[in-house]
Amino acid sequence: MRMNHRAWMRCSLPLLAFLLECVLAPARVLAQVPRVEHVVIVGVDGLSPDGVRKAKTPNLGRMMKEGAYTLHARGVIPTVSSPNWASMIMGAGPEQHGVTSNEWEPTKAAIRPTAVGTEGIFPTIFGVLRAQRPTVKIAVFHDWDGFGRLFERKAVDQIEDSDGPVKAVEHAVAYLKKERPQLTFIHLDHVDDAGHTHGHGSPQYYAAVEEADRLIGLVLRGLEDAGIADRTVVLVTSDHGGVSNPVMIGEDAGRPVGYNHSRHIYVQYGAPVDGVINPTSGGGGAWADPFTYAHLDGATADGIRGDGICLINCTSNNEIYSFHPGGANMLFADGSVHFIKESVNPLTIVALITRAGGEIISADQY
Repeated sequence: MRMNHRAWMRCSLPLLAFLLECVLAPARVLAQVPRVEHVVIVGVDGLSPDGVRKAKTPNLGRMMKEGAYTLHARGVIPTVSSPNWASMIMGAGPEQHGVTSNEWEPTKAAIRPTAVGTEGIFPTIFGVLRAQRPTVKIAVFHDWDGFGRLFERKAVDQIEDSDGPVKAVEHAVAYLKKERPQLTFIHLDHVDDAGHTHGHGSPQYYAAVEEADRLIGLVLRGLEDAGIADRTVVLVTSDHGGVSNPVMIGEDAGRPVGYNHSRHIYVQYGAPVDGVINPTSGGGGAWADPFTYAHLDGATADGIRGDGICLINCTSNNEIYSFHPGGANMLFADGSVHFIKESVNPLTIVALITRAGGEIISADQY
């Protein structure tokens, strides 16, 4: 069996340029890849190089042996799904396309895109291909509903928000056999789900990677059955892997003045903690002072005594504190900033600041 395999384990921005070269102007690559008429992209959400190396992945292994690959490509910041999938299909970074988080919506963008396509978003491979070759067939089968808002839906002939990875692949293969589209994108979400639920590097995670490999094998066999395998370029890519993502920096506003939950200067040892007579402990300096340390002990709700269960906005004395109502901002190791609620469970805060504790924390917990 001979197939034009191309395998990328993690994404990088040149995907758009590569696809345009293969699909829009196939004559340029005929000498290297004969008769390229179809492109199939399998996007495996959360697939890490570690998963490829340690799980049993015979289909990926064969693609890597017969094609081109890298296990060292880098995602964009923040390394979450929407910004990285958008960067791949748009050929631009978040600072240009404006997709900065998984909460992004076309009508609720924090950053305006530097270019706007036919449906009010930064142009994607789907919209560009439709504009250049109006008669081609384009299909998208996605396992995560969030992927469906990242592209121009009117540019795609077949869109299916599948219920699980198996249905996504089975329905995509059936469509490939029947319609032989020029561009097909298949998004699988179960590997990312296993990483979030059980931990990256867990037995369940590697099992999910092996299932992804099995499904990729079904796609390859489907192309053979459709009779287009020798005219198809297949890409396998991911949006991000799975690494420890603890909190790096948390707010401790107001120092060296001491503030309590009511945003009032509190009294300690009979004197106001005003930064002059009685500054906050730990050196009393600004956050960049190398002699200033901070450790989370917790505080009582009024912020007067330490060793309580309140870790956010109860006291600025070596605790997480901001003047924002309801919580404080924290910088995570992947470069993303999250607003952590005051009501968060203290054990969740502990898990967020430990580097290698192995805890699995979802965004709805904070």
